[in-house]
Amino acid sequence: MGTSGSGKTTLLHLTSGLERPTEGEVYIGNLALSRIKEKQMAVFRRKYIGFIFQSFNLTTNLTALENVTMPLVFDGVPLKEREKRAKKVLLDLGLGARLNNKPTELSGGQQQRVCIARALINNPQILFADEPTGNLDTRTSAEILKLLMTATREQQRTLIIVTHDRDVAAQADRVVEMSDGRIEKITVREELA
Repeated sequence: MGTSGSGKTTLLHLTSGLERPTEGEVYIGNLALSRIKEKQMAVFRRKYIGFIFQSFNLTTNLTALENVTMPLVFDGVPLKEREKRAKKVLLDLGLGARLNNKPTELSGGQQQRVCIARALINNPQILFADEPTGNLDTRTSAEILKLLMTATREQQRTLIIVTHDRDVAAQADRVVEMSDGRIEKITVREELA
């Protein structure tokens, strides 16, 4: 958590392996991310990590179903299995009637649900979310946050959210506050209560 420019997104990119640190080391479990070649890192991210971006990053000429199946294409999952898994995740997120809609035919909240479905399709152990409610109204933000929290807690995933919103941070088990590229404070759930 922190204001714009505090280093939140940079920290998210470092911890997810999207960027390499100039010094120090980032570990996921016993794995030092800087010691993995980029091609291996791409495979690692596909298998163990899901990303949810504020700007949605949906492919505009693909349907919701096709956008969600994209990670499975790279893993060589057959078409019928891809579609079956994507339909289930989209149905679970309340988008059963929107499978064949393109992003321009969806509301902001629906687009964010498609992003969440795409992030969940490979059953990742860690979800990284960069301001996942930043472009949404208050009611839709609350719905999206509830979906994320439920999806991660039920499946015992780790969810790392970058936010400047105290209401979003209040839902976390641990809050890392940043300022000027530095971690200023870490608060755990007991202290938050």
